Amino acid sequence: LDNWAWVSLNGTLSYNGIPLAEGSQFYVETGEFSHWFEITYQGSGGYNLAIQAVEGGEPPSDAFSDWASGYGLAGADAAPDASPAGDGFTNLQKFAFGLNPTVPAASLADVSRDGDLLVLRWNQRAGGGIDYVVETSDSLAADSWTVIPDAEPSVMSTPDVTPPAGYERVEWTVDVSGENSRAFYRASATVDASLLP
Repeated sequence: LDNWAWVSLNGTLSYNGIPLAEGSQFYVETGEFSHWFEITYQGSGGYNLAIQAVEGGEPPSDAFSDWASGYGLAGADAAPDASPAGDGFTNLQKFAFGLNPTVPAASLADVSRDGDLLVLRWNQRAGGGIDYVVETSDSLAADSWTVIPDAEPSVMSTPDVTPPAGYERVEWTVDVSGENSRAFYRASATVDASLLP
């Protein structure tokens, strides 16, 4: 592991579009060769990198792949955009909302009414890496949804359903007693690329 190399690049060394800084480690796997490397020097603008082989642990894994394999998904069924349950929801959506990808789901979040309150509940990943927002629309048209800036869900002390490991059950409410026109609400999630294969 004393090997090192001087690499001249016409650009930057990056992962998922994010330039790797000096000190970053990365994993290389090609054919029968696999190893961890560290960027020990990086010149101005990302040119002229010095990389060195370093002791590393297991090959890197990502949260989504671990989640999918935990439900026995493999091959095409384990892809983020696949829908092995055939319900129209992708694996990526069910990963974000803590749902079983092998069981058909009616929705990603549950909606109910409690007097003048509309209640929206869903499973939210506790480990971070996913941004959740509440959106509203007056027509359900694809381009009509807007984010409600101050919509902060709260973690339920007594969940109505038990969330899977690594998730917590949250709810958000809105007073709809004064609404004279119809309105629709939904929870939406954006998964950070670091959690994906």
